Amino acid sequence: MNWETVEPAIEKACTDPFEYVLGLTTGEVFAFVLAHPREVNGEVWLQLEGFGEWNEDGVRYFAPGTYAWGKKPTAVLARGASVRYGQIAWVADCPGGS
Repeated sequence: MNWETVEPAIEKACTDPFEYVLGLTTGEVFAFVLAHPREVNGEVWLQLEGFGEWNEDGVRYFAPGTYAWGKKPTAVLARGASVRYGQIAWVADCPGGS
């Protein structure tokens, strides 16, 4: 992966476990704490890990009741998720503020 062309929040998410949220071009939203880049058949994928804590609605968030700009994460995936780097539309570092 050529880090000179990677969005800074993605680069940070690959090295600094913290709170991140990303949205795909197809509309799905994922909250995560760490990303691992992988190349598969010439395409870059990110393995997302860590999805915060369960809230009273049975959905994982970083803190109960908090959302990224009012959007709930699309999926709760206890073992993580892989997303194609080229499908990422936006990413936020510490969406709830620090």
